[in-house]
Amino acid sequence: MKKIYLASAAAVMLLSAVSCSETYDILPEDYAKVVRIKDGGVQNMAVYSVQDEATYPITIMKGGNAPEMSCNATLRIMTEDEFKDYLSESGAGYSYLPSNCYSFGSSGATKTISFEPKQGYQVTDIILYPKEIGKFYETYTDETRDPVIPVVLESDDSGIDPNSCQLFVKTSYSIPTIGFSTGGIIQMPATSDVISTRVAMPMISQWDINCTIEVDPTLLDEYNNTNGTSLTMMPAAAYRFPGTVEIKIGEDSAPFNIELNPDEAGKDTALPIRITRNNAPGLEFKDETIIIVNEEKFDYTKYPLVIDPEDAFCPDDANGCHTNMYGQPGTDGYHMEGLFDPNADRFFHSCYFEGHHYDETYNSYVEINLKKKMRNIAFELCPRYKAMGWAGGFPKWAKVYAYNESTGKWEQIGEKTDVKDAIDPETMYSLVGPYNASFPFSKVRFSAVQGYGKVMAGTMPVNGGYWCVGHMAVYGK
Repeated sequence: MKKIYLASAAAVMLLSAVSCSETYDILPEDYAKVVRIKDGGVQNMAVYSVQDEATYPITIMKGGNAPEMSCNATLRIMTEDEFKDYLSESGAGYSYLPSNCYSFGSSGATKTISFEPKQGYQVTDIILYPKEIGKFYETYTDETRDPVIPVVLESDDSGIDPNSCQLFVKTSYSIPTIGFSTGGIIQMPATSDVISTRVAMPMISQWDINCTIEVDPTLLDEYNNTNGTSLTMMPAAAYRFPGTVEIKIGEDSAPFNIELNPDEAGKDTALPIRITRNNAPGLEFKDETIIIVNEEKFDYTKYPLVIDPEDAFCPDDANGCHTNMYGQPGTDGYHMEGLFDPNADRFFHSCYFEGHHYDETYNSYVEINLKKKMRNIAFELCPRYKAMGWAGGFPKWAKVYAYNESTGKWEQIGEKTDVKDAIDPETMYSLVGPYNASFPFSKVRFSAVQGYGKVMAGTMPVNGGYWCVGHMAVYGK
């Protein structure tokens, strides 16, 4: 087959459909008709175990400076030898998906497309065979290369855009799941009495699928155990939802609405819902469920915590953290005992000696083991001696981090940039928080970003930056 590959810049110009008469006079005949794959390169295609066939549409565009002319183009699958040559030249990390996994239908490995005059594009399909693809993936072990369907565009009477003449369809294979499109933890809405979501699947359904949806108290037990809460079941009078939802053939989802009566919901209750059954063969359930939580707002004053100084530490405690300018051990403040003692005369002081190094991420922090799981936290701080005259080292800027056990990372859940300015002149305390985390935590870090002097990060000069607090009260739920 004749292959007319055009120079890239010229192809771009021609495909922009230049139409002035002068252009016809100066452009060579090969540029009169130009064909290209509309979305070439690497494209993804998901297939599922329950499908007998799936189709991937390919759009072929015709351009050039003579749109009134007809032309022919051919799509074909690269041979394995051609594919090896392509990999050798390009270094691409692909492998060849076996030819029994797809075709152009009755025409096999090639498909001829004929364009009528003034016809600008045509769409043709590759037919994929998911069950064969599934068999292939059962024994495929090369994690460094993605199997693809390699397609090339050719023509014996038209130019070819060299930048859009190859297509690599990268397939994925899985068992389809059915579940809520919006799941997880949902707070009881304050202004609406209906929660709307959908029961959905990742493909167009081949059947009318009936799904059974039920309240599942075991979900609430799991939630309480994970989050350290003691929520109870929402009364039946507080909600209503359909027990079955149907996804019709040719659709991929169906609406699911939960009607709520906030007046009947009670306090600290939850509604746990999951899909329990469906009548479609071969579908699995998503782990996603819905738990509607009607939890009383965190009033931090009701949840004071007693912190054992042994359960907290600060790597920047002025007592012994370094030596002072005279080479003597540092001595200032009363360690963690002073921080959590309500007597503001027994204060905490961070290091201020020359050469001390503060953490680049967490600055100068106090880490506290709360001993039980929380989702809400707040701090109240007062300056030493409860006197503004001693608030020179009081934190100006603070961040709060919680440790997410599921990710193994400290995650910031709050920040206050005016801690010192927010001191209440009557109580002499400043509130930092309350903050809520999207995950349960039992460890927190109170990070003093800036107190006296500079932001506390990196190696400091003498008195370059420090913080001190007369008392820190902690609240959590």
